[in-house]
Amino acid sequence: MATFDYGIKAIHPGTAQAHILGFGAAQSATGAIDSLQVWGGPTSASQVFAVHPSGEVRMGTSSSASLATTATRGFLGITSCAGVPTGIPADLSATHAGLIYDRTNHKLYINLAGTWRSVAVT
Repeated sequence: MATFDYGIKAIHPGTAQAHILGFGAAQSATGAIDSLQVWGGPTSASQVFAVHPSGEVRMGTSSSASLATTATRGFLGITSCAGVPTGIPADLSATHAGLIYDRTNHKLYINLAGTWRSVAVT
């Protein structure tokens, strides 16, 4: 698999380590684009976001290791609000769902086609 990377490389003044922020396209053995990736860190192996042609979205490092139970970094963050959401997401199509966490009532809300549905988080 070939990978084509484009980005910005900088030397961190305090550590003298090279850090990269960029994007790339991974090509499969057949020559098709396998994924579009955004990454940051010392190398492109520090992938943080990838979108595949099938529509699959992956977040996290490109390593095969799971996140440790003691981890303090590497979590997916979603938007939150203080109370029940009432607005209807304007930029989502009828086939996409909006997601938000109500931090006051401890509920996860999903909006599909203008209707909010909730799941209690205990």
